[in-house]
Amino acid sequence: MTVVNGNPTGERLVLTTSRSVVAWSLALFVATAALGLWFIKQSGDAIETLWSWVGVFCLAAAAGASVLALVRPPKLILTTEGFHLTGPLSPGLIPWSEVEGFSLYSEAASRDADGQSVGGVAPHAVWRLKEGSSFSGGLASRLNRAGDVPIDGSFPRNIGLAPEPLSTLLEQWRIRYG
Repeated sequence: MTVVNGNPTGERLVLTTSRSVVAWSLALFVATAALGLWFIKQSGDAIETLWSWVGVFCLAAAAGASVLALVRPPKLILTTEGFHLTGPLSPGLIPWSEVEGFSLYSEAASRDADGQSVGGVAPHAVWRLKEGSSFSGGLASRLNRAGDVPIDGSFPRNIGLAPEPLSTLLEQWRIRYG
């Protein structure tokens, strides 16, 4: 966590994703892609090879995104006006007055016919916008609501704080400045 202006209750707080977390992700993507290339070399089946190439390209794209995140790590910037999550799909500055609240969101895993655990969403900090908010027409908000998920956006799980303290911090800032 980086505190700007030396005061965590001051005008601005910046939370940054740890570069070591991004570096480990990059290493995992590269190692898995290399394993996929080895598998392609060993495979004799055309369909299996095709799907393996699809997987390798997806892993290469994830590795590319990790390299970008190493250069410019995602940041959550809190100001007296609102919050701003940087990154390629950033919603821009969302004013505190537009936010209904922050909370934790998770889904329990279900069981398939074989009794295996399937799906589930680990807890992460999310926000819900007020009814009629000018930001509720955004892509993330529309996708979540179309899937009957009661949130308008979520924060990365590695943004500098664990999900529960992050949700609490954001709610405190919303109450204070909203």
